Amino acid sequence: MVEIVFLTPFITGLGTFFLPKIIGRCLLVLTGAAHLTLSLMLWRDQPRAIFDQYFAVTPEGMLSLLVISLLFFLISIYTVGFLKESKIQSERLFTGGMLVFLSTMTMVTLSDHIMVMWIAIEATTLASAPLINTHRSAASLEATWKYVLICSVGIAMALLGSVLVAFSMGQGNADTPLSFSALAGVAKTLNPLWLKAGFVFILVGYGTKMGLAPMHTWLPD
Repeated sequence: MVEIVFLTPFITGLGTFFLPKIIGRCLLVLTGAAHLTLSLMLWRDQPRAIFDQYFAVTPEGMLSLLVISLLFFLISIYTVGFLKESKIQSERLFTGGMLVFLSTMTMVTLSDHIMVMWIAIEATTLASAPLINTHRSAASLEATWKYVLICSVGIAMALLGSVLVAFSMGQGNADTPLSFSALAGVAKTLNPLWLKAGFVFILVGYGTKMGLAPMHTWLPD
């Protein structure tokens, strides 16, 4: 049940790449509505994930997921009118990219493993990059490359921070998986030096992805 929430927009997004434009627009809105419905069911039922070592339903994750799902549904309705009026060269890429982007963002909110979350956040970068270059202009192409390169550097720093957190477990003799729920239970046994170093790299790395100052140089474009 948990995995279907991010698999649904991923599958429909892939299908949109090959379907006629009018069907892609319908799928965009229908998938947004289905995703919102599934998210509400997830919040109500709190089911256990099939791959529960990697995914879990948490209060903070559900808050983010419901906000993302509601905003996407409203944006999908607006996007149908936008696509009718705009001159987008590759509408299939745009609508499919939006759905895959929704899938990756959903995976981030449901991740309960530090490395799975890193993979999902990196996937959001790859999924959203084509959306920036929608109009195929020189300015949008430059903005896309700035976004990809700067965010990739940040994501690489976050990966190093995640490795340092894992290393702090070995130094602290903590034998536990890299899930957030498990790490919280053994936090006092982690090596503080490597844990603090990992925190700094994770903060700077994900802060770059979020556009936090002073790592926000890709945002103005």
